[in-house]
Amino acid sequence: MPEPSFRIAWEDQGEKRTKSGPRNLHTATMPDGWWDYWKLHKDAMKAVGLSCGKDRDGNWQVSLWTKLAAGAATPAANFSTALLDMSRASAPSKGFSVAIPPEITPYPYQVAGVEYALRRPRCIIGDDMGLGKTLQAIMVCNQTQAKSVLVVCPASLRLNWLSEWERFSLTNSVLQPIMSKKEIPLIAQSDVVFISYDIMASAPAQKLLRDRKWDVLIADEAHYLQNHKTKRASGLLGLPKGVRGKAARTPIDADRYLFLTGTPISNRPENFWNLLRFCAPEHFGGWTTFAMQYCDAKRVPFGSGWDTTGKSNLGELQQIIRGSCMVRRLKTEVLKQLPAKTRKIVALPTPAEVIRELDALTLQFRNSEATAADLRKRIKGAKEAGDASEMEEVVQSLRAAENAIFTETSAVRKLIGLRKVELAIDHIKNALDESGGKVIVGAWHSEVVDQLRKGLESYGCAVVTGSVPPAKRQVAVDRFQGDSSCRVFIGNIVAAGTGLTLTAAPHVVIVEPDWVPANNWQFEDRAHRIGQSQPVLIEYLAMEGTIDIQILRANAKKMDTIEKAVDRTDSRTETLDPRVINARDSESKRPSVLSNEEGFKKPREEEDEADRRKKRMATMKVGTSLTPRELLAAHSCVREVAKMDFDQAQAQNGVGFSRMDSEYGGKIARKSLQNLTDYEKGRVAHLGWKYRKQCPERIAEQLINPKNK
Repeated sequence: MPEPSFRIAWEDQGEKRTKSGPRNLHTATMPDGWWDYWKLHKDAMKAVGLSCGKDRDGNWQVSLWTKLAAGAATPAANFSTALLDMSRASAPSKGFSVAIPPEITPYPYQVAGVEYALRRPRCIIGDDMGLGKTLQAIMVCNQTQAKSVLVVCPASLRLNWLSEWERFSLTNSVLQPIMSKKEIPLIAQSDVVFISYDIMASAPAQKLLRDRKWDVLIADEAHYLQNHKTKRASGLLGLPKGVRGKAARTPIDADRYLFLTGTPISNRPENFWNLLRFCAPEHFGGWTTFAMQYCDAKRVPFGSGWDTTGKSNLGELQQIIRGSCMVRRLKTEVLKQLPAKTRKIVALPTPAEVIRELDALTLQFRNSEATAADLRKRIKGAKEAGDASEMEEVVQSLRAAENAIFTETSAVRKLIGLRKVELAIDHIKNALDESGGKVIVGAWHSEVVDQLRKGLESYGCAVVTGSVPPAKRQVAVDRFQGDSSCRVFIGNIVAAGTGLTLTAAPHVVIVEPDWVPANNWQFEDRAHRIGQSQPVLIEYLAMEGTIDIQILRANAKKMDTIEKAVDRTDSRTETLDPRVINARDSESKRPSVLSNEEGFKKPREEEDEADRRKKRMATMKVGTSLTPRELLAAHSCVREVAKMDFDQAQAQNGVGFSRMDSEYGGKIARKSLQNLTDYEKGRVAHLGWKYRKQCPERIAEQLINPKNK
């Protein structure tokens, strides 16, 4: 073909999936003289991948499709002014939409984030904390119809990812959180895997994770990967070129990579290089060039090596990153789209040792509960017999028994609070490192407050509890509000819940929720009040299967009722959604210590303890008698029904579990076969048989009636 008279300014649109395999797409505005040249050389132009047509806005454009280089390890991420503009977009392009469950309405800026991410096979979603990066990542998976997904995140966020995936994903996939190294073999049997950085970096996990190619790999809190020398960074991304070491030189294989982080680029550019060299190697592949250009690298006086802790040319760095591999919006840029206050449940795993400790407390509680139930019957008999002295004696005994129940309930709450501290500190540190801002932390027990203060001491802590005099409380508040080195406020929910203004932080983390929703609400509003210029994010940390969930479930119902009655004016000011909490409120591995809003399990006079024990033993007998094939069929049926139970039995539609079975069925479906107790195996058999008509025929044919066991 002869040289055309026009020039084309191409924009790289990234990798696209086509019927002929993956291709790179470049587009450009149609230049003057195109049509004349096209008529003369149409066949030759098509042969090299050129075509033309209208874009979404109806404007004519030219397209160039090119094959990926054979064996290319890294797709191109050329700088694009179109991507640079999209990186700050608060709304998507005209006509662009996302795949999402019908009851979910994402914000426009979140849809725009998905549009950007789809342009790059390796993309950083760097939005401010609280802007919903998790939802954007899941929508990318929906949009690409990804079946095999690996989510790598901090240990404290695995269950939260599982919960979010169940809410927002459109795929019917086998979901598996890897909670310990014992569960690593389950990776091979699962479609969507949620794994911590530390377990991911272990040798057994590395083998299984690298034995397959994932459709999408998501790395949450991606600043965990900043040091290329660590096992977790090299285990996920591989070692950079030219770096010596025994670690893997290639990344975990995936068609698409998403990195979620809110850490500001300007913090220290050297901390961002390992991620940038992976996402856009043509711009940031060489460490020396990067350090000289953006880290103000200088030779160390009277020593060897270089000081790369500085920063330089940050404006240029930001432009190239945004135009090649990162979408980032600040809260101030999308303020009008956000609700003033957002509440979120963060589910934390319950360690095995905590379960054992709770079992001991449960036994004490049940003994006191049985005593109280017997005394209530005696009161009823004494009242009917008119025996005043017996009545008075029994009432005194009942008061003592109920005091014991209260004491044991308090012991459970305190134990959970103390055992939650380590995970809470990790979560709060992640939030501080990601946002670069301040955090308000609420707790109940003084011992929990003390441990939180010790664990977060390096961030500068101001503390207010009941033992702090009023004058000193204001000193603590002033320090938090005005001192940039004081980044954490830790307060007792009641003592610090009134009269204090803490608008220096838009983020509240409640480690121990109060039974009384108004107390939690008051504590939240230390940040959400006049003077706060940002939307406020409130996170409740809850250990799965414990009293935490009971408290939040009760509070959700009470707070929802209050708002509907007197406060709610806008559907976007939703508080804790009871359906969301109910979905996470599963029965624990033992009988629940507290199973209603008041915190005391009321005696069931129609069924005494002996009958309950008898039924439990019968269920365990069924569980022990199941063959591996029968158990697998029943568990597969329960999982299939759980996938259809999107509304957690809110509607009577004949699909999914009944309201009675929804919580337990969902929980048992998420457990692996190896972790089921004999009792749970029996329950699986009963649920599988009960819901066999909703299962695929191939599974239903293998089910057995537990009554025949």
